Amino acid sequence: MKNHSRISRLLHILVFVSFLTPFFFVACEHVEEAPTTLDSVHTEVVTASDTIIRDTTVSHDTLRADTPKSLFIDQAVSEKNEDGAKESMAYQISKEYRFTKPFLVPYKHSYSGLAIFIDSCINVPFFAIFNAMLFLIISLVMKFMKAQTPKMIFFHLLLAFIFLSLARPISFDCKILWGYWVCLALLGVTAMFDFWVLISKSKRRKAEQVD
Repeated sequence: MKNHSRISRLLHILVFVSFLTPFFFVACEHVEEAPTTLDSVHTEVVTASDTIIRDTTVSHDTLRADTPKSLFIDQAVSEKNEDGAKESMAYQISKEYRFTKPFLVPYKHSYSGLAIFIDSCINVPFFAIFNAMLFLIISLVMKFMKAQTPKMIFFHLLLAFIFLSLARPISFDCKILWGYWVCLALLGVTAMFDFWVLISKSKRRKAEQVD
């Protein structure tokens, strides 16, 4: 069993090492091309036409300058805020299922703790990698403390695997790199190995009780 413990710790440490590999690519590749002669001619023509149009519409823009823009800005912001509140997941649930309203949105613009929890589920992928690392640290500390809690160790590894599989960076678009898959695979192997050790221990205890 000592060899099993050493192998389990080694696999656990390899998972931490794999966190040093590239996980996500979030930058946008943009290659600027050198302007050609046709592009420069086209730019000059467009600039000239824009100048002519701007000169002919000065009077029209001057008349519109007197319009109080703050009124339109305030209305746009308020409409956006109202739409944002209606798009809330908890608000939609309370609107569709009336019996949940006292528990989610008791009155206008007020949300219960449960409602905030439901709305926060959308952000789980953004802080999932933090939770995965936290559960990995706790389970590794348990292994080095030689705590007699193999079930809890496996449970923490399982939670770490679930959160890592959901982890995404705070970006609208990202590309998953090889390091992420290596880390996820190592974590899966570690969890399966610890589960096998857990099953082996339980079988051995049953055999000793029968004898």
